[in-house]
Amino acid sequence: MQPVDTSGALPCAAMDFDTAEARATTGNQSALRLVHSAPATVDGLPSSLWAGLMGGHLELRHELSPEVPWIVWFRERARPGPDIPERESQILERVLSGDQQKTIALDLGVSEATVSGRLARGLGNLGLVRRTVPLVVAVVACARSIGVSLPPSRCEVFSAGDSRFRRVALPAPTLAAARALTGAQRAVACMLLEGRSRAEMAAQRATSVSTIAVQLTSLYTTMGASGRFALLRRVLSENLW
Repeated sequence: MQPVDTSGALPCAAMDFDTAEARATTGNQSALRLVHSAPATVDGLPSSLWAGLMGGHLELRHELSPEVPWIVWFRERARPGPDIPERESQILERVLSGDQQKTIALDLGVSEATVSGRLARGLGNLGLVRRTVPLVVAVVACARSIGVSLPPSRCEVFSAGDSRFRRVALPAPTLAAARALTGAQRAVACMLLEGRSRAEMAAQRATSVSTIAVQLTSLYTTMGASGRFALLRRVLSENLW
């Protein structure tokens, strides 16, 4: 095994592992060691990651890269935690794949309130609410659901004592291939995919929240999407990343 490389060698933006994060995670900045590194586009990876999350074998580590939305850390649990019931897992996957809750309710023969409640429970088991779903988790669910490959990505396994961690990193989305979008639409689309709020988008673009709202409405119309996850589905299905 080799010590973790903090030189930014991975082919994705903002990939350094900060030693302060290592200390917070392991109690020892030199304890985290790289075990394995490989492209994350291999067949079956979305399904294996999703199954690990739903089955309680993987735990999201939200604190590791909070400002880097295209990187997610998982801890492999030595003893699986509570799994997410099949119906909640099904609803969660469909929502993250861009299906509207009313459509899911009709398909399952239940009320929208039931779908909403089970979605909230499923997200809560992962320590999430809808707006805070990490981009990587949404991409994994959508790629698994619609049967497409991940964008060129990286999956690494680290060890720290008896613990093992996985880091899955996507390239930052650019939507450069989305020719129908204006520059402003493309910029807000990328921030939307990353889970940025309208206020965060406005601050980053030095504009007003109302302007962002207009740009989002125009984006949804152009892309034929109803929200963040529907946009993600369109981006993945048409290879627009």
